[in-house]
Amino acid sequence: MTLFLLPNLLGPQEDWGNFLPASVRKAVLSLNTLIAESEKGGRNFLRCFMPQKFRNLPLFLLNEHSQKRDIEALAQKVKEGGNWGLVSDAGLPCLADPGADLVLRLRSLKVPIHAFAGPSAIVLGLILSGLGGQSFAFHGYPPLHKRKQFFAALEKRSKWEKATQIFIEAPYRNEQCFKDLLSVLQGDTYLTCAVDLTFSTEWVQTQKISSWQQAVAPSIQKKPCVFLLKA
Repeated sequence: MTLFLLPNLLGPQEDWGNFLPASVRKAVLSLNTLIAESEKGGRNFLRCFMPQKFRNLPLFLLNEHSQKRDIEALAQKVKEGGNWGLVSDAGLPCLADPGADLVLRLRSLKVPIHAFAGPSAIVLGLILSGLGGQSFAFHGYPPLHKRKQFFAALEKRSKWEKATQIFIEAPYRNEQCFKDLLSVLQGDTYLTCAVDLTFSTEWVQTQKISSWQQAVAPSIQKKPCVFLLKA
């Protein structure tokens, strides 16, 4: 009886060996059941390691639509025995991911849990930004309404705490998000756009808002992007 927290690729790379340790493959091949955010994402993950049998493994869904009762039901199934895997659609599970609720419940049930190293867009964006990781905060998605007020509050928090502020946006809202940031933040605040992390098209740029305002807007629409700011 073990739950394996399995790292996933951030994009459609063909060779998982470039980003994931060999121990992940060994764990996947030992699984009795997989828990995933989506059927498609879970099967694509399995296909990396078992291309002939990726459709055969039982799969349960755990995502933003899951209720407390669904998490409890999954926890009880895991406790019954077998090797279970938990995978996010991209990156590390339990970081900005509903899997954290299941892990918390399994901790109370004394279920063994094992994690593996793997790519995280949040962490990669932070270390590539140059803004420093001594103190930082991740905020998930900004609110749809009063978004400019939210960005202004992040800037104040960054200045007060001397901490890097990190967030992501739905890819189709990236351009508007970028414009809002430039219209709200102070000229000497640093902003990083980290796009297509681990892809062949990876692009990361950090500069002050005053410099961003004079530059050509980056091509970030409909691309996975992590935004970071530091006042």
